[in-house]
Amino acid sequence: MIFLLVFATALELEPLKERIENGKLHYEVFKNSGGCWEKAIDLMIPACEEMDENTQSLFAAKLTNCHLKRLGLKEITCEIGKGCELDSNSYIAYTQFFTHSFDICVYVSFRSWQQKTQNTIKSLAQVSEISLQSIQESQQIINSISLKQEDLHVSVIKSIELHKELQAELINSRDEIQDFALDFMNSSKQFQAEMNKQQEFIGKWFNKLYKSISEISYMQETILLEIWDLNSIIFYVFFVGVFTFVTSFPETYACRSRIFCLFAVEVFIERLNHVNSKSIRTFLIFSCMLLLFHNIRSYKQYDRLSYDMLKDVLLRIGNKALIAFTPRNLDIKPQMSPLKRQCLRSLNLIPEIPEELEQDFILTKKPKRSSEVSIMYKSFSEKKPRRQRVVFGEI
Repeated sequence: MIFLLVFATALELEPLKERIENGKLHYEVFKNSGGCWEKAIDLMIPACEEMDENTQSLFAAKLTNCHLKRLGLKEITCEIGKGCELDSNSYIAYTQFFTHSFDICVYVSFRSWQQKTQNTIKSLAQVSEISLQSIQESQQIINSISLKQEDLHVSVIKSIELHKELQAELINSRDEIQDFALDFMNSSKQFQAEMNKQQEFIGKWFNKLYKSISEISYMQETILLEIWDLNSIIFYVFFVGVFTFVTSFPETYACRSRIFCLFAVEVFIERLNHVNSKSIRTFLIFSCMLLLFHNIRSYKQYDRLSYDMLKDVLLRIGNKALIAFTPRNLDIKPQMSPLKRQCLRSLNLIPEIPEELEQDFILTKKPKRSSEVSIMYKSFSEKKPRRQRVVFGEI
């Protein structure tokens, strides 16, 4: 198809071949000349598609003026509808350029037409390739569809055969089910009669059991309402939890048994005499708080007191030893008596206070000593055995 289109086009352009070649020659000459010639060609190309005698005359006049300008002659003037003012010199040039302008327009039109034709041919070729690919894909799809249709046909035949076999089996099963249903209906009637008897017996038994349970639950609710109520249960649980936590510290642990003894007595009195629970509970809480404050105030950290007393005793013994064995007595050391040597050995055997134990007690909170403990400690630290004072005095 594309070959026929090109061939028909070549036959139509055969008479214009000479004009196209002349127009190409003049176009290239004028285009390469530059200046006035190039401007005239650039103005003429857009108007070649709508060329008539007036526009052709104007283009010929512009080319003639370029020629006269180069020769240094007077240029001609042309107006649309009035013609051009020509003399003998410019007439010959105007006639030649009139023909050249037509040839140039023919060449320009041919070139644009040729470009459009090539573009059309390319687009047709692309469309043909796309169409060919579409046809090939369609052919492949058709082939795959035909194969699937064959497979479907085979599957349909198999399904029809299976359907026939299934229908026969269903008929046999239906007959068997009908027979089984008849037997089941007969047996179910007998079973229903027996179940009715059992239901009547079980219903009577459950009615008796329900009545017994209702009576027991009523008695239980009555007893609970008379003995315990929700407020009492909440108070008892809250009291036990709070005072268990409060008495878990060393300062208050000693009074836990007394607090719970008071709590047991309060519960016994409240349940026995039915007195005002608010007043007795207030008294219980007040008594427990007094016990707590008394234990906290009278609590003593005996390990700390023992440590302080031992430390003071050791410091006093050490001071006495340092006073006794001063450098002024070193010169008579060889004449020490056996009693003096025994005292020195005893002082060397006194253990040093571990630094870790001392730091641990410093970091702990020092309890406030009562007046009785302070007096006892002071009296103990000031006691000086007569025999020991005599020994160190002799030393």
